[in-house]
Amino acid sequence: MTYCRRWPSQRTGDNSTINAGFYSRADQEFYHKLGVNWDLRVVNKSYEWVEKAVVFRPELRNWQSSVRDGLLEAGVDPYNGFSLVGTKIGGSTFDGSGRRHSAADLLNYENPVNIKVAVYASVERILLASSSPYSGSKQSAMKQLPMSYLLPPLLALFSFGT
Repeated sequence: MTYCRRWPSQRTGDNSTINAGFYSRADQEFYHKLGVNWDLRVVNKSYEWVEKAVVFRPELRNWQSSVRDGLLEAGVDPYNGFSLVGTKIGGSTFDGSGRRHSAADLLNYENPVNIKVAVYASVERILLASSSPYSGSKQSAMKQLPMSYLLPPLLALFSFGT
């Protein structure tokens, strides 16, 4: 096993402010290859909630519209707007005035009583559960991850739904 130097996040949502603010949903194949058996209806609702809070549709330039149209004409479909699999436009976590948004901003849109922030914690297992009567079961998803996924330690903020 290869270890790397542990670089802790400096603030809540720190890891969500990298990658030049690019936002995209993961596709179903990603979850399947990872071996995560989540109810994707619940995952998609979470995506929609996050997108309303901190993701912004960029204005396309002429060349970007041309590339999109060319991909569609070549049969790369379906056209899924800015966040799904297929021909898409990458969303941004920068708003129209250039302000960057991160996972920490989700605290403004959520019920803070169901959020727990762990500082200087190493993750051994991620357990996602729901007490919602609409989830179909008490436990939505559970996955034991191998240690290779868990280094360096994570500062995690998980909150799905209200």
